Amino acid sequence: MSIFEFIHLHIDTKADAVFAGTLVACRVEKECTYQLYYLGSFYVEALFYPKENRINGFKPFTCQVLLEPYLNQLNLYEFY
Repeated sequence: MSIFEFIHLHIDTKADAVFAGTLVACRVEKECTYQLYYLGSFYVEALFYPKENRINGFKPFTCQVLLEPYLNQLNLYEFY
C-alpha cells in the first residue's frame, strides 16, 4: 500500500493497516501517547488518548525529520 492509498482509507481500515504494521517506538507527551509504526514504504504516527481510551488520528509520513522525536528510543542493532 502506498501512503496515498492509506490517506484515502476509512479510519477503521487505517487502524487495521497500522496495527498490522511494525511498531517501532512510543512516546508520551502530556496526555497523549504517540505510537510510531512502519508500513513498508512509509511511517504512521498513531495518536492515542489513554484516559479516553480512543485513537485521535493517524499521521502518515515519509519525511525522516519527523522521526527525530523517536531517535533516542531506536536500537538500530536490532535491524542487523
